[in-house]
Amino acid sequence: MPRRKPVAVDNLAVGAAADLIKISTMGQPLKVMKTYMGVQRSTGLKECIHHLWTRGGVWGFYQGLIPWGWLECGTKGAVLQYSSSEVEYRLLCSGASAGTAGALAGMAGGIAQSYTTMGITTFMTTVAVTRTEANTSTTKIAIDVIRQQGVRGVYKGVHALALRQMTNWGSRFGISRATETAIAPLFSKPKEGDRPPVLLKIISSTIGGTLACWNNPIEVIRVEQQRYSRLSSSPISMREAAIEIYRGSGVYGFFRGGVPRVLLSIWATIAQVAGGDQLKHLLDTHRASKKVSSS
Repeated sequence: MPRRKPVAVDNLAVGAAADLIKISTMGQPLKVMKTYMGVQRSTGLKECIHHLWTRGGVWGFYQGLIPWGWLECGTKGAVLQYSSSEVEYRLLCSGASAGTAGALAGMAGGIAQSYTTMGITTFMTTVAVTRTEANTSTTKIAIDVIRQQGVRGVYKGVHALALRQMTNWGSRFGISRATETAIAPLFSKPKEGDRPPVLLKIISSTIGGTLACWNNPIEVIRVEQQRYSRLSSSPISMREAAIEIYRGSGVYGFFRGGVPRVLLSIWATIAQVAGGDQLKHLLDTHRASKKVSSS
């Protein structure tokens, strides 16, 4: 039977810490690039980088990080780790394979974080990237949207977001866990009680993060919905957004921003799957040492 990790404040902090590190390093620049390319679907990667640089130099790649990016990642990471860890533990106890348990746990975590914390913060990040005037306050834009459409206006696209996060983390956790099991024999067998090598975790997370990007069309639809919500008092549905994208850019439009999104997905999976596991292990070791010293 798998060992259950105690639910504690510091365990919840693992997810928040991993996500904050991810977004504050390579995460936000990659997120800004894939969001911009998802909206400006005729723009190539080189043009995107040039535009963001002329918009604010290095800071142009970190638009929306403070406070919305930090607020989003500081909350969604904790929700993801808490909910996915609980679901994964129960599934493993019921006899599910590592891949199946990881996939279903990731799906549960993705849905939970979408409807609890990510709705408004993701909208605000999209606003920061797609606004036409760089000096326009994102908070002012949000207030204008709420006045016109109510609170539902800033949550427009949350269903597409939930579908994206469900498939994102279901694929990332599931593929990463399955890959780890499959390639583990290629590494030296750890002794009883030892943890798998960090390199194994990183390789499996990289594969999981890459293959999880099959759902890029959902992400492009989500960005289009949230962009349209800011521009119009009549938000569009997922179906209407998909039709609009197809009319303007064809099938290729659903895969814009794919390169930065793959890189972002790899980095996010390493942070939450490999990094999260390592942080949990460090916490478990710390708790064990405290118990020994106090006994």
